Amino acid sequence: MKVHSLFTFSLLLGSTCFTQAQAAKPVAGCELLNHPSRYNGQMVIVDGKNTWGFERGDLTFACPGRIAIQVALSAADTKKYGFRTEQTSVESMSRLPPGEHPGDNLTTRKLFHAQVKVVGLFRCHYDFPTCEGASRDDSSIVVKSIKFETPIAETSF
Repeated sequence: MKVHSLFTFSLLLGSTCFTQAQAAKPVAGCELLNHPSRYNGQMVIVDGKNTWGFERGDLTFACPGRIAIQVALSAADTKKYGFRTEQTSVESMSRLPPGEHPGDNLTTRKLFHAQVKVVGLFRCHYDFPTCEGASRDDSSIVVKSIKFETPIAETSF
């Protein structure tokens, strides 16, 4: 009987995580930045410009501010967030344009960008657990999945 109860609990726990991912709701990026406390700790779907490279990895929108991009790769992340970043998304985010080398951004300081659709867990910075007092740059999204909507482009600075 105890094995059956443990199995049932595991099924319920698994379906809770699955339901959480399925319950992701579409939200405009500017809405997340304007009202972070409404979405703190929730699974969201957001379209934005993903910029990454030399000391940067974030989403920006048509309004001021940015949301940092985080990935969940370990068992500890699974325990903390209820999921890991999908392997295909990790591979997509690791891809570079043809001819680029991973160390190039250290010498040329290039930034790469693309329009993306992200499904992930929106969170205010840990210094602002209720989002009160947070700036428009004090939030992040833990990526469950990411889809590149445009080809990767680059910018030198």
